[in-house]
Amino acid sequence: MQERRRFQRVAVEGLSGRVFFSSEAKVLNLSLGGCAIEVDRSLKPRQPYTIKLRGKDGREIALRGTVVWCELRGSPPGVHRGDVVPTYRAGLSFQDVLTDEKTSQLLQFIQAHSSGAAERLRGLRVRVRTERAALDYPHRYKVKRLSLSGMLIETTEPLRPEGHYPMELHLPQKGSIRFSGRVAHCNAHSGGLFHVGVEFQELSQEHAAMLEEFLRELQPIKKS
Repeated sequence: MQERRRFQRVAVEGLSGRVFFSSEAKVLNLSLGGCAIEVDRSLKPRQPYTIKLRGKDGREIALRGTVVWCELRGSPPGVHRGDVVPTYRAGLSFQDVLTDEKTSQLLQFIQAHSSGAAERLRGLRVRVRTERAALDYPHRYKVKRLSLSGMLIETTEPLRPEGHYPMELHLPQKGSIRFSGRVAHCNAHSGGLFHVGVEFQELSQEHAAMLEEFLRELQPIKKS
């Protein structure tokens, strides 16, 4: 699909940001200190992730954690068209359960979903009766060109054309802006990199003003 560009893009250097991915995960066991999960992708050790535990009452608790270990467990046939879907197991250590509020929420969740059986897997954990969880994780990208309406970025992760991703961009001496990025195109580049055209959507007036001021300091903005 041809990208309709409203503003001229400017070549920039030293700009970076993050795109936030989300994957489904199965919780194998859970404790106040962490959890073991099953996912369809390899997780990087020491990488921060946010896991959103979904309760049977529909409530959700979000916890930040760091990957301690990750192991490939198999590649069973996928549900659709016989695709091969890898299965990984990983252990996460929670980072934000030191507050009374988070500890209380997690205790209530464990009590409500405990199966009454425990196992040792990288420490004592309690099995829980919960179907799925959402695993959110950031991935850093570099900005090649920038305008008021979008940007061209370089990343090691491909983004789905026409997909929408939560993203943030750090503007030096201005701060970070957040938005939903619509992928206009994604092309493979040399060295295992991808060049991705992103259109800004759901950008607040405050953050749009920050971006405009940043670009104005680089050069006058002209409509193409």
